[in-house]
Amino acid sequence: MSQASSFAASGTGLAGHGSRRCAGGTTGEGLGGDLKHRLGVSYGKVSEVLNDTFGLQVSRSGWCQADQKLARTAQPVYAELVEAIRQCSVVNADETGWRIGTLAAWLWVFTHQEVTVYAIRDNRSSEVVIDILGEEFQGILTTDCYLAYDDRKLKEWLKQKCVGHLLKDLKEMKERRSGRALHFARQVTIVLQEALALKAEKTRLDPFTFYQRTQALESRLDILIAPHRRLSDRDNARFAKRLRKHRPHLLRFLYVDELEATNNLAERMLRPAVITRKTNGCNRNRSGALTHAILASVLVTCRQHAIPILDYLVQLQQFGAAPSSLVSAAPSPAHQPISSISER
Repeated sequence: MSQASSFAASGTGLAGHGSRRCAGGTTGEGLGGDLKHRLGVSYGKVSEVLNDTFGLQVSRSGWCQADQKLARTAQPVYAELVEAIRQCSVVNADETGWRIGTLAAWLWVFTHQEVTVYAIRDNRSSEVVIDILGEEFQGILTTDCYLAYDDRKLKEWLKQKCVGHLLKDLKEMKERRSGRALHFARQVTIVLQEALALKAEKTRLDPFTFYQRTQALESRLDILIAPHRRLSDRDNARFAKRLRKHRPHLLRFLYVDELEATNNLAERMLRPAVITRKTNGCNRNRSGALTHAILASVLVTCRQHAIPILDYLVQLQQFGAAPSSLVSAAPSPAHQPISSISER
């Protein structure tokens, strides 16, 4: 059978004719899913690419139905990924605006170097964090300073606030300040930048020297944001209050080798979603949202493990089950002890 032969489907399914699947069709279906859900390509462009590549005459609705079927097959794999992310020692999380039809929604990402889980919800609350990571999450959660991550239900969780976001805010503050009001933002920036440099030097320092330098940074930061310090500039005072609120979660990255100071990993994992939102209009219904969350999670995790994506999806379609585990190398939740200084 030629590559132009249709996928086996009925009605408006893939090509809608025949009962046999060709190798090109199976590969094309996997490639279509990867283009759409990992790379953010629209169904219209997917149709063009696969028509040119495999000669597959498939409508947008045909691709949509094929993806929904593939997502149902991949549902057990998605469940494994959710369980794996709960066991990670460090998880980076972020969210971005989304739409389901005409309704506002949010696409969330929870990611580690070897596991990534996407979820699309109609709310932006801490309930989503708990739903994905579980109430008993024992790792460290790295995020920005969005309020949902500081809900009372997550009060006892270990966290790291993104230093990159803080430095960006400080830069904007410095651009709007002059004279004495500029001093506070400059001094906090210096402390955070020195902390980043110290983390980079950690492997070259003996433990005692590293300890001394961390304590010096901790003390300098405490003095800069002390409650009794009077800051005449309102923005400076608000920023100091914000840092006091997140104080236990600002320099934790110094004490845990695996822990990054920024949330760059989660932000990178959201970039295709931002492209999709701008070009494809997100999802038309909840079924499409679930399909996207499942397939994006599986595809991105495949990429993280250097597993050939097309081979994996072809086997998934042919055998109706995961051909190999994506989570066998997921790290345990154990992490290095946190210095008592970082718990203040």
